[in-house]
Amino acid sequence: MAADLLGLFEAHGLTPKKETAVSWAAPCPACGGKDRCVVKPGDHDGRGGYFCRRCGTYGDSIQFLRDYEGMSYADACRHLGVEAVRARTALPRAPRPAAGQDPFVSAASVPPVEQWAAKARAFATWAHEQLLKNPEQLAWLAARGLPLEAVTRYRLGWNPGERGKSCLIRPRKSWGLPPVDGKDKDGKPVAKTTFWIPRGLVIPHLATDDPEGPVLRLRIRRPEADRKEFKENTKYYVIPGSGMDAMLLGHEARAYVVVESELDALMLHHQVGDLVGAVSVMTANVKKLEAGVHEALVRAMCILVALDAEGKDGAGAKGWARWPTSFPRAKRWPCPVGKDPGEAFAAGANLRAWILAGLPPVLQPGLLPPGKPSFGEETEEPGEAAVGDAESAGPVETAGVVPAPETEAASDQDAGVPWLIPDYVSALGLVPLAELLEAMRRHRVEPVLVPGLTGGNERVLVLWAWEEVPAMAMARMTKLFFGACLEAVLWFVDLRHLQAAKSLRRAYGREDDTGEWAAIVRRASDEMWGLTFAGWTNLRHWRGKSVEAEQ
Repeated sequence: MAADLLGLFEAHGLTPKKETAVSWAAPCPACGGKDRCVVKPGDHDGRGGYFCRRCGTYGDSIQFLRDYEGMSYADACRHLGVEAVRARTALPRAPRPAAGQDPFVSAASVPPVEQWAAKARAFATWAHEQLLKNPEQLAWLAARGLPLEAVTRYRLGWNPGERGKSCLIRPRKSWGLPPVDGKDKDGKPVAKTTFWIPRGLVIPHLATDDPEGPVLRLRIRRPEADRKEFKENTKYYVIPGSGMDAMLLGHEARAYVVVESELDALMLHHQVGDLVGAVSVMTANVKKLEAGVHEALVRAMCILVALDAEGKDGAGAKGWARWPTSFPRAKRWPCPVGKDPGEAFAAGANLRAWILAGLPPVLQPGLLPPGKPSFGEETEEPGEAAVGDAESAGPVETAGVVPAPETEAASDQDAGVPWLIPDYVSALGLVPLAELLEAMRRHRVEPVLVPGLTGGNERVLVLWAWEEVPAMAMARMTKLFFGACLEAVLWFVDLRHLQAAKSLRRAYGREDDTGEWAAIVRRASDEMWGLTFAGWTNLRHWRGKSVEAEQ
């Protein structure tokens, strides 16, 4: 049994290193790092125990299987060959929250009345048709990361008003709403029997992932020009009768990013929904969460709380205090640029890299088998291109080039890929690596490291073309290299045969609308193979620096 917990860590790529006779150090399965998690395989009657010095995650082998492999208590016990017992554990209680940091209240959902739901669904369908006829608003949404595909997926709409007015006026009774107390123009009490639906972007909260499903809420984002004319402080308007539950996107997700704006949640779900689910709480000061949302967050292995970043005294900073009290796996994760994900996207931030950086190791996209490649001891020193402790090469030079490859590769590898260790063949059936390598061989393209673009021991990994390559072929290679195959490349790269470049003239990254992105990497260990991913850098920025230097 003592080896089981160490084996579980190994199987998830969290290799423990022995520190003392009874303890090991490993990356934390919840928050990462290198050696912040203490593992004692002999504790708890052989079930082992682990504890993270950073985030406080702890448990035994049973808890590990429950948290990171989704097993029930009984299934975990069967897997480990131990008897399942009904007994309270001796785990410490959570500390008492300070004033203003009480846990979230799990509240039952209050769905809209049936008549309102029918009207809301019809209105959302009509508004969606109006938006599809409005290229100006479609372009605005696309600039916020919500292209036409997302507009259709989330049934976004547009209310143009009617008869030249910037709103609709509808009888409350027709939507199943009772009259409400109000005042007439003279200030006298009166029962209001109509309600206002302003012009603007219609954001429906759908009950399911089906665009044709029931509508729980209708919120309208008003144009700035309309606000200047009337109700300046009302940027968002919720149609009366709507439910006010938090919006949850990705009900089966194992990690979530929490934001305020529904548009930001929709954008993130569309852009990075394969990595995380998204939750919109609408306000940083939320105190209640619908029971289904609360349950999903309790079940989550990681919660990235990205409430609006408005300084240390802003509502987002104050609203954060409640999250770690309620959800131990929540961590504050402000956007890399701007106050919210919408502003970050508009500024060209790589939101995928931002999310990946916040996820624990066990949730990082993994296509390769766990464990490290096995091969003999290496005696050669790394070439000058290997990422090590060498000083940064300074600003990018534009005249230097990588030495041309020799006619015969200086490698004894039968597969003929000198910059990969032979074990890379184990990945050929898991990722489109064979297609990538054949295309790179045919077009004389190889990976190189560029020093001087980042600080410390980091380098930038790019593709280098020795001759002209058709644009479509290069686009396909960069998509595979910096996409589905990047993990395999980093895992199996042979640093002895990876060359260096001092110019970006023949260097290529993966292009999209926001830039040309290349991977920032570090050495994975003291071995002569393996790199770890450290983020993304925009080659367009550095090419601009090179032009400035030449001028």
